[in-house]
Formats: sequence, structure tokens, C-alpha cells
Amino acid sequence: MSAPKPPIARHRARVEAALRVAAPLLDLVLATGDRLSRTLSRGDRGNASPPVHVAGDRGRTVGPGPEGSD
Repeated sequence: MSAPKPPIARHRARVEAALRVAAPLLDLVLATGDRLSRTLSRGDRGNASPPVHVAGDRGRTVGPGPEGSD
């Protein structure tokens, strides 16, 4: 494999430098998203609202059913 041409090598170097500078910020975004996702998934247990009855449609409900009714 031959070495890249000078314009391609310069562009690649710029992109790699930008990624090195942005890496800490991107790591922080990923860590924050992971923590938020874990917090929200823990808080969802047992907090489901009861099903809402639809007017004029007897016996049918909208929303999550009882647990274990997959």
C-alpha cells in the first residue's frame, strides 16, 4: 500500500487532531447519557400509569396492561 498523497495526508491529520481535541467532550457526553439512561430505567419500575378507559368503547383500555400479560 502506497503512502497517501499530501492533500489527503493533511486532511487526515486535521481530522485526527480535531478528534483528539473533541475526545474528552465526547467521552463526557457518552458517560452522561449512560448515567441518565440507567437512572431513568431504574425509575420506570412500578411507575406505570393505570390504563385509561376509552369513552364509548366498553371493556377496551389504552395503556399498559397488568404485569405478566405479554
